Amino acid sequence: MDSEAMAMPADKSRRIDEEDIRLTTGFADIFTAVILVVGFLLLGGMTAQSGIGPLIAAGAAWALTTPLVVRRQFAACAIALATIVFLAVFAALAPGIGGYAALPAAAAMAGYWFVFRVPIAAALGFVGVVLGVLGINLQFYNLGLFGGGWSGYGPAILAGLLLFAIAMAWDASDPLRRTRRSDVAFWLHLASAPLLVHGLFLSLGVSAFNLGQVTSWPVFSMFAALALIGVIIDRRPMLVSGFAYLIGATALLLNRDNVFPNILVASAISGAAILLLAAGWSPLRRFLLGLLPDGLTQYLPPPAMARPTDPAAPFSDSDTTARAFASEAPRPAAEHEPVRLILGFNDYFVALGAGALFVGAFAVGGVMAYRLIGEATPLRPEAYGGPAIWLIIAVPAVAIWGTAEYFVRIRRMALPALVLATQFALVSVLAALLFAFRSVSTGLMGWMIGSPAVSDGAHVGVALSIGLCIAAAIANILFWWRHRVPVSLAWAAAMLVPLLFADYLTSPDLLGGQGNFPWWRLAVGGAVAFVAALAMDRSDPARTTQRADIAFWLHLLAALLWVPAVAVMARDALPSVPTGAILFAAVIGLALVTDRRFPLLVAFPFAVASGPWNDGPIFALLLVGLLLALVLRWEDIRRRIGIAAA
Repeated sequence: MDSEAMAMPADKSRRIDEEDIRLTTGFADIFTAVILVVGFLLLGGMTAQSGIGPLIAAGAAWALTTPLVVRRQFAACAIALATIVFLAVFAALAPGIGGYAALPAAAAMAGYWFVFRVPIAAALGFVGVVLGVLGINLQFYNLGLFGGGWSGYGPAILAGLLLFAIAMAWDASDPLRRTRRSDVAFWLHLASAPLLVHGLFLSLGVSAFNLGQVTSWPVFSMFAALALIGVIIDRRPMLVSGFAYLIGATALLLNRDNVFPNILVASAISGAAILLLAAGWSPLRRFLLGLLPDGLTQYLPPPAMARPTDPAAPFSDSDTTARAFASEAPRPAAEHEPVRLILGFNDYFVALGAGALFVGAFAVGGVMAYRLIGEATPLRPEAYGGPAIWLIIAVPAVAIWGTAEYFVRIRRMALPALVLATQFALVSVLAALLFAFRSVSTGLMGWMIGSPAVSDGAHVGVALSIGLCIAAAIANILFWWRHRVPVSLAWAAAMLVPLLFADYLTSPDLLGGQGNFPWWRLAVGGAVAFVAALAMDRSDPARTTQRADIAFWLHLLAALLWVPAVAVMARDALPSVPTGAILFAAVIGLALVTDRRFPLLVAFPFAVASGPWNDGPIFALLLVGLLLALVLRWEDIRRRIGIAAA
């Protein structure tokens, strides 16, 4: 496999400022990576007392690379397997030579890189050399070990600088970021950032959320310098590593004497700052690069040459999944369960800012509501009757919607879309709960509780519960309608699940008494979601439009509902039968027929729990082997049973 093989398509220059990196090719890749991690954890636990156990794990990971990475081009599996080989070699030799075991682990990574051309392997090789030469144990990445003056943070800074210099050399060899060298540089930057950033801040005498006696401005200055470097070289890991310090310094600036209550407000301010930086990244880079000499800029990525601006394109039904994955290498032919999760590190950077803004927005809304309400307490619920209490919900809702307007509708960012849609779903649930709380305190539900006619009160409670569930579902449908985020429709469906238990919501027997929870209702809900997912799949059998993404999330919701429900009901009905294993076999058949793998992950623990042997790890490892065999022969099996196209 040529090291110069294109890691990205030729038009990747359109997303050059997105810091794209192939982390996954789809859910089949994610599914297999999860199975690999589970399997190697089981193998490690079973061979913990054996000196050759880690070497067995390393050999198995090396052997699996050809079928999973070379043939099927699974990116997440490549990352998992390379990391397993590195850690296994280190673990095998560390008892004898300590931190210097990183050197033979690095040699293993060099071989892995030259054979398989997996970018993270090259990066881990350099990491192993740097840490091994410095005699640094891998546990050095534990920030709690940074300390003790220069002897504590000095090696961290030195290791970070060395890895950063190597990363820049790889970046300079591919400024357009079209080959695997760019991916190697990414992993090197990701490794160097925590060492360098935390070491530098510790040299100031501060740690995250503990600034000691230092004022905020040195921390702000350090973060600004890191931001300047990050923008110029178009890499974000240093900013991510320094984000906690930005929050701490902002909280300290708000109130030095009482920092902790201001952490959430500082989170909102810092998150907004990160989002503004992400939004203005390309213009800022263009300006800064214009100030630098040509002799330097020729080694740096150019500013983005183009930016998609059509707000309907990213998630419209006419937009194909192939185009949605335009920032990644072409998917292998065996991958038929695509899902947009993350396209580049900028996705993570924006999602981090959106998450901080979301958490802080609740605090901002709470402060605003408190100042308007005054001395309201739960013992004086009448104080919550005014509209000011809704600021707790309104502020984060506005923050979410406003962020989505730009980063989802215009920028077409995958992970931020998923994060923002999930945040909005949470806000819709909290809004429903707040409405119910106010009703209990001030009116409708209060009448219900005190009503002499219990049946009438129950009817009111059921009606209110139904109304709140439907309102929450409609809110998520509106979010989907505006931003075209597939997961929003699955969240809307999830909001309707409590309707299956509407009569329980006003009953003291909410959980059905002694183990009589109505699991069959969950099974019914899962079946309805499954039918809806199949309808979406049937409308797009080639899985080239957004309907396939919607179907994926509906299948996920369905599996989370019906698989546990059926497993529990079968166990209770047939306690002496390994119903979990039988269900697992049935789920395998269903997964092959529908070409959807998520139910297998949900059914796996139930199969292990009802295994025919007392030695659970061995049976679980056998199931992992079965799943890996299925992955390797998935299309062949489907073809043999007459499902997949010949």
